[in-house]
Amino acid sequence: MPMLYSVIVPVYNVEAYLRECVSSVRAQTYPDWELVLVDDGSTDSSPAICDELAEELGEQACVVHQDSAGPLAARRAGLRAAKGDAFVSLDSDDALRSDALEMIDAAFRSGEDVDVVAYGYSRDRGFSTMVAAPFDSAGHFTRADLVRRSCLPPTLFSMWAKAVRRRVMDLDADYSDYFGLSFAEDLLQSLPIADAVRRGYYIDEPLYYYRVNTASLTRKFDLRQLDARELVHKIHLGYARRWAEELGDTSLVAGVQMTGLKSYAEIAQGVCEVLPKAEAMNCLCKFSQDPTFLEYYAIPCCLDGIRRDRRLILGMLSSGHFDVIWAMAKAKAALHKVSRR
Repeated sequence: MPMLYSVIVPVYNVEAYLRECVSSVRAQTYPDWELVLVDDGSTDSSPAICDELAEELGEQACVVHQDSAGPLAARRAGLRAAKGDAFVSLDSDDALRSDALEMIDAAFRSGEDVDVVAYGYSRDRGFSTMVAAPFDSAGHFTRADLVRRSCLPPTLFSMWAKAVRRRVMDLDADYSDYFGLSFAEDLLQSLPIADAVRRGYYIDEPLYYYRVNTASLTRKFDLRQLDARELVHKIHLGYARRWAEELGDTSLVAGVQMTGLKSYAEIAQGVCEVLPKAEAMNCLCKFSQDPTFLEYYAIPCCLDGIRRDRRLILGMLSSGHFDVIWAMAKAKAALHKVSRR
């Protein structure tokens, strides 16, 4: 029997992009799919657009309306409503290549034990280029390979970068304590998937269009991300330690520590973008004295895998040159503003 794919689309205030997103699903060359739209309390015309599109698609679509609870709650609501044999995550300002489900289906059928299919993505709407790939070449990968890509760069955190068979999705897990996370909800859900897979397949082609949307949730910093990052990092580190013992690979822990250290650079830049200078300086002072920051910054291998601009921020944080971080953040914000004109 053909597999049914549930394409799950969390929706929040994306009236400008939602029709284009759904059109990419309707254009699929593979016919056996359902569309699950989850309106997470949108305040624009997105709810009405969801209802209109679902009416056009009939039994091939469903809409869930809920009070705004964040992207994690929306994705989990979509999973609960889905009927498919496998799940494909699609953000509501992005799009799928027209043959994406056809290629994903062929990959799943390459072996009964294939539980996850990963694929490349593009920032080009024509899919003519591909952003850095998580694997060197197309083909099967093992659970250990996916575990490593869950801890070491190039990482495979994003839910939208992979299709997941129902049997390995933790559908009965209670994520309610984490609802409201505006950061790392993809990583939080990806860790148990990596732990449960038997084998996977990587398609070395860009099947997903990722729109660089400066207004999206993940690109807007708010102070709640501080707690979210700390919470998810602790969970991530717990998985890494268990996997390191299982596989005899201590680099997994080091990789997660590097990710944790990198987050301090992102946080430092974020607070300078949204807070008055005096408050931002106070936050940076606290970050520079944080025991986890001090521990990770003292580990040379943690710095090695971090790109140069973030290493510079971390150095300024360590040395107390907070004014430099402030100036860098303001300069970057100004460049973004100019680029949007």
